[in-house]
Amino acid sequence: TGIDSFFALASVVADEMYAAPIPILALSPDDFGRLHSGDWVEIHPAGTIILSTTLPPASA
Repeated sequence: TGIDSFFALASVVADEMYAAPIPILALSPDDFGRLHSGDWVEIHPAGTIILSTTLPPASA
């Protein structure tokens, strides 16, 4: 729905207060259109995004 700076600020505050930042993901309109309710999104440190319809296996 557009850029919302509130979420970025909320993540910074959560990190400062609770050491638990909220993951923030920015997508192009085309990629956003691929999301569906109930999808799982994995965000890897290198920036890779994996979208799946089932819960990913737990990391070992």
